[in-house]
Amino acid sequence: FGAGNPETMAEIRKFYYDTAQAFTPYTLAGFTRLIPNSHIFFGSDYLGNAGSAGNVINGLDSYADFTPAQLRAIYRDNALALFPRLGRA
Repeated sequence: FGAGNPETMAEIRKFYYDTAQAFTPYTLAGFTRLIPNSHIFFGSDYLGNAGSAGNVINGLDSYADFTPAQLRAIYRDNALALFPRLGRA
């Protein structure tokens, strides 16, 4: 039982993750190989911390491996898929 175990990895991929501390090219490279895009959500920490909203947005927008559709999903669509009532007016 451990991170290299296929069953463990399958379970890890079922969780949902935010980007509060995963917004640099180094963290995103590993993060996006492990976690499906549909389980990644925009997230930030309190203003002034490394994971502040501005830093996270800049990091996500500058990450070359995201397509515009993947970014839209992270910023909005993934949350609406998980919580559809949020999209109702």
